[in-house]
Amino acid sequence: MDHMTSLTILDIGGNRFPQLPPYLFQVPNLGQLLAYDCHIQEISPAINQLKQLYKLILVKNPIKSFPTALAELPQLKTLEVSKQYFPGNKGQQLVDLLEGVSVRFY
Repeated sequence: MDHMTSLTILDIGGNRFPQLPPYLFQVPNLGQLLAYDCHIQEISPAINQLKQLYKLILVKNPIKSFPTALAELPQLKTLEVSKQYFPGNKGQQLVDLLEGVSVRFY
């Protein structure tokens, strides 16, 4: 993945992935990941390897749970997800986990 060091924005929206492809966690300077409408159900704890990630778009994905590893992303400022997948207090749990991050529900 040495050839992907200059990649800072990646749009994989509209593809079908049950989870984010593992190779994404090896892109060292990835700042924005747009993974909307990908049918993602699970986020790997390995996401914490994306130390430069500041914007994560996961709208229209039936994600069952979020790993605490998201809280280990030092640059993360914005997370966008679909509100229909957050019944009860599940949305508030995500907001609490990511203190200081703007969590937007669409």
